[in-house]
Amino acid sequence: FGVKGTVATMVTSNHSKRQKTSSSQGGIRISDIPDEALAAIAQFLTKPTQALFAVAITAPSPSWRESELTTKVQLEQQRPPSPPSSACQAILSLNPSPHNLTKHRDDANKKWATLDFAYIEPSLTKKLSDDDIAAVLVSINAVNKLESLKLTGCVNIAGHGLNPLRGSTVLKQLDLSLVGQHESPNIGSADDGPLLSEDVVIPILESIIDNEETSSLKQLQLPKKFRSIGCSNINKPMISQLVDNFILKYDSFLEHFGGTCTKCKGDDAYWGNENINGIPWFIDDEESSFYGLQNFTCYICTQHFCHTGTCVGRCVECEKVYCNDCVTMEAETCRECLEGKKSTC
Repeated sequence: FGVKGTVATMVTSNHSKRQKTSSSQGGIRISDIPDEALAAIAQFLTKPTQALFAVAITAPSPSWRESELTTKVQLEQQRPPSPPSSACQAILSLNPSPHNLTKHRDDANKKWATLDFAYIEPSLTKKLSDDDIAAVLVSINAVNKLESLKLTGCVNIAGHGLNPLRGSTVLKQLDLSLVGQHESPNIGSADDGPLLSEDVVIPILESIIDNEETSSLKQLQLPKKFRSIGCSNINKPMISQLVDNFILKYDSFLEHFGGTCTKCKGDDAYWGNENINGIPWFIDDEESSFYGLQNFTCYICTQHFCHTGTCVGRCVECEKVYCNDCVTMEAETCRECLEGKKSTC
């Protein structure tokens, strides 16, 4: 019976008006399918695919850009923004249940707290545009709900699609490396690699950390492209001044997280710039191959640890930091990379 049976049952029940319209034109269109049926179909899709599905049946992705701008105007004029279509809300589980409104709201907020495009076929993610990403973020109300975003495989975006996240106070983790968890970040040079532009992305990141009292961002993975914009010679990368200034600003922002490591609790177990060895939150040494990478914060649990002892370490292959509770490290390489689970590692 499955999905086809569910759709058939829903289509034939209590929808005479839709049926009359469709039958006069000799067939059922997707717009004739009840919202409940579309929501049932969406349950078989991964989260990012659900969002893309909702966007696709609501309006073309570029139109969401206009919706975003309209929402800003409405907020400035103290007018409530227009809600997404009923079909979009149903697919994204945004429709409130009359039986348990509070539980539904909590479930919906939790559902869209994380979004990882690794759960979409790579052949699709590499084709996604900035309009597609923006449409997804607008549709799920990401600025108020999304806590973790990983743009795995989204190599075709310049960064405009992240505009809906401007000023977010709930975003805790943002992975712009464009690769999976245990994949090498080396996916092309500045000239022929991903399209991400620091001129577009950095101002958005700055808007998120402008107020350290309200911002929640605690783990940021910059793309390799930003960390090595070009090369004047084989040993000296030419670093963008815009990126370098942001790294200093973000390092300063992260200082308010500094303190004693709660795991080892030793007198010398400090993280952040309070570390007795003066290790910065963000590596700002342009000569380092890890320039522009964050220290102390586990990529998986996003908790902060010290570098004293074996609390946390960086894998030299995927260049991500892991605590020893989340990932086993062997000779500065995580076990997953050593085992070759990802062909690019």
